[in-house]
Amino acid sequence: MKIKKIDLISYGKFQNKEIKFSKNLNIILGENESGKSTIRNFIFDMIFGGTTPDSKRAIFKKEHENMIPWDSSNFEGAMEINENYNNYYLYRNFNKNNLEFQIVNSDNHEDSKSDFNVDISRKVERIDENYFEISEKSLRDIFLITDEEIFGDLITYDLKDRIINYATSQSENYSLRDIIENIENYSYGKDIKKERQIIINNLQNLENELDYIKVPYNYEDYFLESKNLNDEIDNIKDEIEYLEDDLSESLNSTKDLDNREQYQARFSEKNKLEESLEKIEEKSDLYKYFKLFRLFYIFPILSSIYYSTRKIRPFIASIVIFLIFIILDGLFSKILKHKKKSLKNEESKIYAHLDRVNYELMTLSNINNNDINIDSREILEKINFLKDNLSNKLVERESLYSKINIIDKDMDRIKSINEEKKILKSKLEEIEYMREMGKKAVDIINEISKTNFDEVSRKVLEDSSSFFEFLTNGKYSAINVRDEKLYVYSNYHKKYILSDNLSRGTISQMYLCYKLGIIVNSGIDFPIIIDDGFVFFDMVRNKNAIKLLERISKDYQILYFTSNIRDLHDLEKSDNTKLINLE
Repeated sequence: MKIKKIDLISYGKFQNKEIKFSKNLNIILGENESGKSTIRNFIFDMIFGGTTPDSKRAIFKKEHENMIPWDSSNFEGAMEINENYNNYYLYRNFNKNNLEFQIVNSDNHEDSKSDFNVDISRKVERIDENYFEISEKSLRDIFLITDEEIFGDLITYDLKDRIINYATSQSENYSLRDIIENIENYSYGKDIKKERQIIINNLQNLENELDYIKVPYNYEDYFLESKNLNDEIDNIKDEIEYLEDDLSESLNSTKDLDNREQYQARFSEKNKLEESLEKIEEKSDLYKYFKLFRLFYIFPILSSIYYSTRKIRPFIASIVIFLIFIILDGLFSKILKHKKKSLKNEESKIYAHLDRVNYELMTLSNINNNDINIDSREILEKINFLKDNLSNKLVERESLYSKINIIDKDMDRIKSINEEKKILKSKLEEIEYMREMGKKAVDIINEISKTNFDEVSRKVLEDSSSFFEFLTNGKYSAINVRDEKLYVYSNYHKKYILSDNLSRGTISQMYLCYKLGIIVNSGIDFPIIIDDGFVFFDMVRNKNAIKLLERISKDYQILYFTSNIRDLHDLEKSDNTKLINLE
């Protein structure tokens, strides 16, 4: 993949910034804070969207969030690339409410996302890592060389371990021992053992609970008995209904009918008399309330008399009003007394009438009971017997329902326990399988590692050594690893020297050569991005480093970002190098 042009429409500090690259070596010159790191982030964000690789959701990385423009609501960019002899145009909108991503073939203007294995189901679409046959993280680790790496723990530890790790595991950041340890921890480590024991304990607890639950072996008989009881109850209810119809017909003889009509008439008369008594009682209560009411208007009159004693005329008026009230109250009391006496007489008459009606009702009731015919009496006895039987059956059914309910709960719990056991057993099988596969994987890795060092590292170290000899003007000619220690061969001393004894600048050279050795043996065509990677180089080393990059740029596109003007030394002599000034 070669990048022909980038267009930072609105990204980071840039607005409508277009930069064209050559397919070979590009030296991008800019002072600190001029946007060199922004451009390198832009390239990876255009390809991978700035999100974490394993999430379907839009989880953006911190580096990407830092690139949100301060002075614009737009957040977008475009890039033109050449891949497999085809030209493509890439456009991406980084705004979270849009997130548009396009890949178009520049020659036929067709959508070309499928050419790059873009997963369109993701919220933030990205070129699939499988397209490069390497993860995004590994791609960054290999093809991105930054001053952060040089300024880190490289001198004391990092370079040696990176080379050893790559030689044994094909990864700079994981040693073979780390991989084996991770597999052991994941497959049968302390946490897995603890989880396994918890599952075994839970399975045993479930088995104990199953033993405690006692479901009758003949529990199905309870359901059959319940059905039979319901049928019996329905039959009894039907039989009672039929008998009540028969009883009604049997009682509908002429004599019985006349007695019932008389009884009903007297019963209605009794209700009317009782209603009349209630009305009389209401009137009596009203008269009682009137006596209480007199107190409410006597009090204001007496109060007015008291307060008017200081003045003659109001006092005389109050006395007159009071006398008038006494006269009227006396007359009204006589009328009220007469009314109460009339109500008392009327009440006595009603009570006497009510006594006669009650006596007639009692007589008619006795006649009805005595005059019921023999058939009606037998039907009534059958109805009463069936009702008693029905009551017993209903009690029996409720008891049976209670037992069935308990059995149902036990059966549901048994079903739930069996499902829990199934899940736990499945987890236990997975753990056992992981333990078995983990042990096999460790055995395989240990077996492979015996020959992996020579097979994997030989070509990488050969190319790294060749670059290192060129870069040091023949002072050193080989990089080697023995007994997990890193050595370089000194042509001057004619022997291998431990890397710990080298200067910081020489180790920086070695690191650059090692990274380039990995890249040229990776089989991946991707731009090499170097961001101020020569900070510890003197003028001679810097000049040789530029020549080495020019040599490698015949096969790989290189984007070298620098803030040092000295990197421009002798550049006018090379046709494969393009200078880009960010000023």
